[in-house]
Amino acid sequence: MGLAFPSPGGFAQSIYQRRRALDPRIALVVVEGTTDRRALLPFLHSDAIVISARGRSNAIAAHRRLNLEGLPGVLVLIDCDGEVPADLKGLPDLIISANRDLEADLLIELGALRRFALDVVADIASTRADAEARIDTVLARAILVAADLERVRRAARFVGARTRLIDPVTGQKRKVTPQDLPRSQAWMMDNHRPDLDDIARDYCAAAGWSSSEEAAVAAQAAVSVTVPCVRHGEALCTPCDARALCVGHDLVELVSYCLNALTGLSLEILEVDRGIRISSDRDLVARWCVSTRGQRWAESQGVALFPEHNTTGG
Repeated sequence: MGLAFPSPGGFAQSIYQRRRALDPRIALVVVEGTTDRRALLPFLHSDAIVISARGRSNAIAAHRRLNLEGLPGVLVLIDCDGEVPADLKGLPDLIISANRDLEADLLIELGALRRFALDVVADIASTRADAEARIDTVLARAILVAADLERVRRAARFVGARTRLIDPVTGQKRKVTPQDLPRSQAWMMDNHRPDLDDIARDYCAAAGWSSSEEAAVAAQAAVSVTVPCVRHGEALCTPCDARALCVGHDLVELVSYCLNALTGLSLEILEVDRGIRISSDRDLVARWCVSTRGQRWAESQGVALFPEHNTTGG
């Protein structure tokens, strides 16, 4: 389990000591957060150890410390959020998720939603093909809404507005998520893209912005949609928005709302989250960049990272 450390250096020291104490045949994997840890665990060898760094700065500090010491056997996984330093790209012992985070990878790369939701929508679909088409529509809709929600978050950070609230249950600060926005469910059931002004307005109410902050966020978000993606040179490029903007947990919340609306069920978000984590298509796992690159690293280190059935063909 991840612990809180007073500094990235303190976390790096703890990983250094943990690695030295371990059997060299056991893989030690460092991920950014607890949700990444939960997303990755189902795929790994039973002996592999996964530790949450509780933040990117800690994960990167551990990577740099172990490389400085020349100590092998530690693999670091970080999120692909557009802010990865150039010197960390392409390294054999540091892997970047294909999408915004590992939870998003489960949905977008590994077909986890389709496998989980087939049972959920079975009673309202006439055929399997009909069920799969409905599920694919749900995910496509969630990607659009989640991308625009993150676009508003980034605009808020840019203008210095709050992006967090005090959770009424835990009393702790946390990110504003779709469950805090009154119109999230309506956006998921609408055929049109949500209006960024509406997202900013709901976010304003949740985060407690002033009217001037709301206006500044909405204006900055509107500017952001005109910026073309690097890969295709297109503004509002759905594939690139999915990779760069969609936070995995936002996708899970939005998908949960839509599945409930379609079926009349009352699925809890945590229930959907758990179901998705164990529903990934194993054939797709073998081609997942985290799996293929991780396996190459494991073979070079002489450690067991994935069970054999996860890596055939990778």
